[in-house]
Amino acid sequence: MLQQAGADSDAPEVQQWGQRLLAVTMEPEDDWVGFLTLLTQDAGLSGDRRAAAVQARGIVHGQADRYELALADFDRALELRPDYEDALGGRGVTFRLMERYEDALADFTRVIDLDPNVARAFAHRGKTYRLMERYEDALADLTRAIDLDPNSAWAIAGRGETYRLMKRYEDALADFTRAIDLDPNYAWAIIHRGGTYWRMGRYEEALADLTRAVELDPEDVRAIGGRGLTYRAMGRHEEALADFTHAIDLDPEEDWLRYELAVTYLQLGDHDNAQAALRHAIELGTQELSAKGATVRRLSNLALYHLAAGEVERSNGLWAQAFALPDATAYIRGTALDDLRDLKSALPDDATIDGCLRFMMDRFTTD
Repeated sequence: MLQQAGADSDAPEVQQWGQRLLAVTMEPEDDWVGFLTLLTQDAGLSGDRRAAAVQARGIVHGQADRYELALADFDRALELRPDYEDALGGRGVTFRLMERYEDALADFTRVIDLDPNVARAFAHRGKTYRLMERYEDALADLTRAIDLDPNSAWAIAGRGETYRLMKRYEDALADFTRAIDLDPNYAWAIIHRGGTYWRMGRYEEALADLTRAVELDPEDVRAIGGRGLTYRAMGRHEEALADFTHAIDLDPEEDWLRYELAVTYLQLGDHDNAQAALRHAIELGTQELSAKGATVRRLSNLALYHLAAGEVERSNGLWAQAFALPDATAYIRGTALDDLRDLKSALPDDATIDGCLRFMMDRFTTD
């Protein structure tokens, strides 16, 4: 990492430090922050080269989810070198991880203003637009990124995910397949292509992709959980339960896994285990909402969990909060309605789900 930072900024001192540190140790638990702090204190480094070291430390903090410390380092790097594209990009990514999307957009736009041919800046801005449900803007940026770098599997897969969210499934499949052709072990693209197949009802193809993703990383909860959904759609409930249970063992804090486990139990008529799993899902979803703040996604998910538990009044209250947020319509028209339809498909005789689905469709499927 240090050697790359030095190469990016034409800083041989940084490269030399990287070589020295690598010669001392290669263990992953080593204190890279401490090493980089020593480097930033080297009186022999110029402002630009010191900026490279501070920026590298920001990356380390960001990778460890220490976002405030990462922001401080990126800010310091930009004080030393105001047009430092890598620091702007790193800060933009950090803002996005913190769900500060407008700040992220500003940084990626600044990079593009400095150099309109930086493909990765368009790709990152496109991803940010996608998270904001601004899908047309996301498509424009991701297509520009691909035009600038036709072999960027990350940008191509990102556009595929945007198409998937827009329900343009054939376009999504084409992009995911193109990305996988470029990088056959690209697990994220394989998982999301599997999810696209699942949404299209092409379960055997979904199962093949998701199993391949699990083979690539046996601890990837997205792949395991997605395969569980596929097994359930195929009526293979015991295999679905096994996948959801294994995914929960790997990541006990994922509320959606508890919810999907509960729905599977409900389909099997095991209401005791279903209610226990739903209580866990509600507890975890409530904790996330309290810790990270209200978003349409968090409120909608929690409303869904309460609805599955038969707590209609509480569910309606959460939906009302979600409706009141800015830009709620795009998410609810897409993801939230799909989640409700999936719940209805799993529990076709539940009249409370019918009522909620009718209300949502009346409100959000007409202009």
